[in-house]
Amino acid sequence: MTIATASDYYGPPLRRHGDKPISMVQDMPPADALRALTLHGATVLGIQDRVGTIAPGMDSDLVAVAGNPLEDIESLRRVVSVMLSGRMIT
Repeated sequence: MTIATASDYYGPPLRRHGDKPISMVQDMPPADALRALTLHGATVLGIQDRVGTIAPGMDSDLVAVAGNPLEDIESLRRVVSVMLSGRMIT
């Protein structure tokens, strides 16, 4: 079974986009929650050839956080910088 989430997330009220995988770890490992938000979301939408992974030629937006979300999913709340379409914006 593939689980994907994005802007159409249906679940408990969330304060921020990063809250989605944080709430999902109640039911799955952090790595699976992050895949649901990135790779699986892109795959379900049929745009995995452009987004959803970090690789040369992909149109990826990146968020750097203080910590390792695989070990501490709450680190997604501690955003250090954001890259949008290859440009640093924070």
